[in-house]
Order: sequence, then C-alpha cells, then structure tokens
Amino acid sequence: MNKLYMYIKPWKTDYDFIFYILKILGYILTVCYFAITLGDRKKTKHFNAEKNIFFKIRNKRMADRYQEDNDTFNHKFLRGDIYDFNGIYLPKIENTQLMRSVYDDSLKIYTEFDDNYSHTIVDQLEKELPEGTYCYLGSQGEEILVKQGHTVLDAGAWIGDFSAYAAKKGASVYAFEPSPINIKFLNKTILLNKDAPGDITIVPFGLGSKDETLEFLENNEDGNTGGNTFLIPKGDGTAILDITTIDNWVKKNDIKKIDFIKSDIEGYERHMLSGATKTLREHQPILSICTYHLPDDREVIRDIILTANPNYTIIQRKMKLFAYVK
Repeated sequence: MNKLYMYIKPWKTDYDFIFYILKILGYILTVCYFAITLGDRKKTKHFNAEKNIFFKIRNKRMADRYQEDNDTFNHKFLRGDIYDFNGIYLPKIENTQLMRSVYDDSLKIYTEFDDNYSHTIVDQLEKELPEGTYCYLGSQGEEILVKQGHTVLDAGAWIGDFSAYAAKKGASVYAFEPSPINIKFLNKTILLNKDAPGDITIVPFGLGSKDETLEFLENNEDGNTGGNTFLIPKGDGTAILDITTIDNWVKKNDIKKIDFIKSDIEGYERHMLSGATKTLREHQPILSICTYHLPDDREVIRDIILTANPNYTIIQRKMKLFAYVK
C-alpha cells in the first residue's frame, strides 16, 4: 500500500483524487474498447482522447483550475494594465499563464520571500517551479546574485522580467532581445521602471558564436512570445534578424566589466557562450544559464565554460546551470 500511495501521491497535488481515478478508468475502458473492436479499423481509428468522457472531465477540470489560478494571480498583482510585483513593474500580456510561469522563476522569491535566495528556500521551491530561479545562495557561500553596481547581460530578455529585477537591485542591464514584438513590451517595462536604482538598455540583437543574420521564428500564438528562437530548420523563419557575439559587442562598446550573464535563448545558449570565451576568461562573470532546451545542454554548456576558463565552479540545478569564479 505504501508503494501504491507513493505512486498516486503526486497526482493528489495536481488534481483532485477523484479525477486521478477517472483517468485510470478512462485507460481501462480504452483498453476494453480496443479489445472489443479489435480488427474493426473504422471504429478504432476514430477513438481518441477527445471522445473519451473521462479525459474530457479531467481536461475540463484542469482548464477550470488554471483559470481560477490565473484569476487569483491577476487579482493579487494586476493593477489596470500593469503588474506590480512589490515595486517591479511589468506590462500586462495576453497570456496570463505565461506571466505566472515567468513570475515563478524570476520574481517569486523577490516578491514573496524578501529576495532571499538561500539554498533552503530555493531547494524547496525548485520542486514546484516551472524552470527554477536565476539566483542562488549555496550552503557553502556560493553567490549567484545580482548586486548594486553590477553590469548585467540579460540574454533573451523577453519583456524584461529579469532586467527589471536587476535594475531594481541597482544594476546596469543590457537587455539582448531580437524580437520586435518583445521589444515593444520591453520598452514599456523600461518606462514603468524608470525610477529603479539601476537602468535598462535594449540591445536589439540575438547572441551567437559569430556576427551574422539568421532566420528567426517569432511565435505570437496565444500571446506566447517566450519561445521565439533562431534554432529552426532553414525556411521556417518568420523574420531575418541580426546576431552578434558577446566578445565583439563588449569590444565594440568598450564595456569595462561584465559581472552577471543570464541566458534563456531557446537552445542557442551554447552558441552564445562560444562567442563569449574572451569575456569568460577576462571578466569572469557569474553565469545563470538555462540547460533544458537540448538533450546534451548540460554537458556541452559546461564544457564550453570550462574550456574558456577552467577557474569556473559549476553548479548544475534541475534546469539551470550556475557558474562562478571564486
């Protein structure tokens, strides 16, 4: 019984127990249906989840719950067409579910846990967060933190959630965002946070291993522009946009120091780091890099960092890699 309980326990946190049972019944009846109609292709061909009443009940319940959670979230943080996360402001977007997900990863600890990135808090929250936080304070004093006076590169800035957080902390932020749709929102975010101790500068480029122009997929389906990417088959793009390298950009703009690099660029992280080897060697910035887009991200990204600068200490979390030089 203990093993059975441990198996069903996760479902109790995501759905009501009764709907978990309904799902099991749905599977049982599906098997029975196929067994009865075995050999009758016409019947089995058109039997799918959409026609299974148990799946329909579960999916309806899930949709209702998402809507309830979205309504609660908006009631708590939305003021007109502006989200107020304890003094960090973001413009309203169409996709509330996406905003909730981004809030959980970027702003939840700042807003609800007094900006305390202690490992005890982060470790607990990481069990439920979509991707995990961008900052971390380890048990041995490891500091993956944005501080006042830092120069921060926000690669894949989206509408500026992490940029606004870093500016609130007093950092000078360069928000790399190639998407014209996202840049419109990013400009609004900069205006909303103009009184922050730090500042945000938009850099309308993607980041890669060399200066070039590439096809870019800008997806705005259901208001979801968080998955825009250069990592697409040739001919599938919706725009042609510019890419630069961190090393070239730092040299061209005579940037004296880089303290922190955050990156969520939909599978292009390895290319970005390949174009930043000089910066990693000379500036030794703290790194907070997503490592879940491609199956070998963890190994490839770790190797690029350590090849550029063997002095880095790597901390691999559930879906993000942190790196710093002691």
